[in-house]
Amino acid sequence: MGTPEYHKVIDVLADSFSAAKPVEKNYRHDESNKMDMVEVAMKTAGDQRIVCRVYLSTKELQLVFDKNHISEKNFEKFIARFEYDLEQAFLRNIHIERADTPNEYHLKIPQ
Repeated sequence: MGTPEYHKVIDVLADSFSAAKPVEKNYRHDESNKMDMVEVAMKTAGDQRIVCRVYLSTKELQLVFDKNHISEKNFEKFIARFEYDLEQAFLRNIHIERADTPNEYHLKIPQ
């Protein structure tokens, strides 16, 4: 899942949250990580605002969510749906790696 496919991943991300479209996208370069990043902001059907930072790399995409915006239980449900939706969109088996920090959820989608 490299850089060229990140638009499709963002669309699947929004669909997995049942977010209203269009989602807000802010493109930046993160100097601390030396990577390009897209900050994606969306509102769910329940009017909850969710922000995700998508870090772009040639080997993987990394999605970072603030734990203050989504509960652990809802995030677990989201991951299951997101992984299934990605597999349907790309027509291949996709494994999402998870590595959280105390303040953030981190998901890696290898290429």
